[in-house]
Amino acid sequence: MKRLVIGAQRYPFYLLRIIDTLEQRILWQEDRDFIRAICTKKLLHLKLEGVTGAVVQLQTPLRIRRGGKLLTHISFETLIRNITKRIVMLVERYGGWVDYEEVKNIQILAAKVQTVKEEVKVEFLERYSNRLHGKMDFSGLIGELEYAGDLTPFVPWLAAAQVLHIGRNTTFGMGKVQVYFI
Repeated sequence: MKRLVIGAQRYPFYLLRIIDTLEQRILWQEDRDFIRAICTKKLLHLKLEGVTGAVVQLQTPLRIRRGGKLLTHISFETLIRNITKRIVMLVERYGGWVDYEEVKNIQILAAKVQTVKEEVKVEFLERYSNRLHGKMDFSGLIGELEYAGDLTPFVPWLAAAQVLHIGRNTTFGMGKVQVYFI
């Protein structure tokens, strides 16, 4: 597995090691695996009181589509809908527990949160797909969003989004966000 090629031009690269960055453990290195180091992770359940705003930095392109088109404006409602959808999807496929009633309530509450600032731009990216034998659009939004309102109930959901990423193509590292609470 360590001698691979990547991209349309098939550039060679070598996999040196795989690291669990949360615990700084080496999981694989030079034909040796360290299976005992692999373990299930629980998401941090952050709970804060009196949160009246949040700044969401889109660190890698965020790809949310509606009607087949990339959204260029992200309301808080859209953001929360995507976060809850991703968490529910992961729980249904890989196990765990989520309160579906809470998911519905949090989505309804999200409509009351206002967008204060939206400084985003579309980052145009492409990647080559060997399966499709052509280029794929990987464009998404980069920038910063600021929301205001009673965000206290959303804190755990926004904290989880920092770990899980949101939107499309998260397995390629897309949709990484950093959230700061006000």
